[in-house]
Amino acid sequence: MAYDENIYAKIVSGDLNPQEVEKLKQTGEWDEIQDILRATEGLTLPRFNKEKGYDDLLKRRQVKTKTRVINPIWIGLAASLLLLFGFLFLFNNGNVIVNAGMAEIQNVSFDDGTKIVLNDGSEISYKKDFKASERVVNLQGEASFEVTKGKKFVVETRNGSVEVLGTQFNVRAWGNHLYVECYEGSVKVSTATDQSILSKNESVVIVDHKMGDKNTIGNSAPLWQSGTLRFYEESLVEVFREMERQFDISIENNFDSRKFSGSFEEVDLEKALKQVCGPMGLDYQIDGKKIVIVK
Repeated sequence: MAYDENIYAKIVSGDLNPQEVEKLKQTGEWDEIQDILRATEGLTLPRFNKEKGYDDLLKRRQVKTKTRVINPIWIGLAASLLLLFGFLFLFNNGNVIVNAGMAEIQNVSFDDGTKIVLNDGSEISYKKDFKASERVVNLQGEASFEVTKGKKFVVETRNGSVEVLGTQFNVRAWGNHLYVECYEGSVKVSTATDQSILSKNESVVIVDHKMGDKNTIGNSAPLWQSGTLRFYEESLVEVFREMERQFDISIENNFDSRKFSGSFEEVDLEKALKQVCGPMGLDYQIDGKKIVIVK
C-alpha cells in the first residue's frame, strides 16, 4: 500500500475502511500497527520523552522477534502515536502544568491579563479552562502574582489557601511553611483552623499549619525578583534547599534543623553561605558543586 500522509490520523481515529485494512494485512503492515497500538496502551507520562518511548518500543519488539524488519513508515507512526498519547494524558485530565527549572525564572500570562512569575524549582498547575471557570492555581514553591480583577482567584497550597479579587502578592510554599506578602489590594489567607486578611504592605507566616500574627513589610515587590531571598522562622533544611535551587548545587546538611530568620543574596554562592551559616555558627566546605555544612 502506498504511504498516505493521513494514515496516522485514520489509524488513531479508527477511520480506516475495510479495503485499506485488507491491503495492510496483505503487506504484513497491519500486524506492525497492532503491535504499536498495544505498546502505547496505558501510557500516562506527565512529561513525555518521544525518543525514550520509541527506544522502549524497539526493545519490546526485539524480544518478540530478532529478524523482523520494521517498515520506516511505521517508525514514524510509532513516534507520532507515542507523542500523541503523551499529549492526551497532559490535557485530557484538564490540567496544565508549568515548571521553573533550577536557577531559572518562568513567566506565565493568562488571557484575562493575570501574570504569574515562578521562582526557580517551583511549579503551578491549573485547569485549561482557567478563564471560563473559577480561577484556581495550585502552587508548590514560590511565585508572585499580579491578578486582574474579575472572578475569584485562589492559590491553593498544601499548608493553606490565598484568595483574592484583584491584587499583587507573593506566595512562598515549601515544605510545612507558607509565607504570604501583599503589595496591593487585599488577600485572605486561610488554613483549616485560621484565617487572616492582609492589606497592602502586610505579611503572614504559617508554620506546621499554625498561623502567626500579621507583620508590616517595607518592600513593594518580591525581594527574590531583585536577587534577595528572605526567610522567617524557616528550618535550615528548607533554607539550604532554596540555596540548592538558586545556585544549582547540592548541600549536605545531615544534623542541623534549627530555624533561620534572615536573608541571602543569590548573586554569589560563597557570600550567600556566609550570610546563612555565619549567624548560625556553622562552617562549610566547597567541593565543586557540592557543599558540606560542618559545625
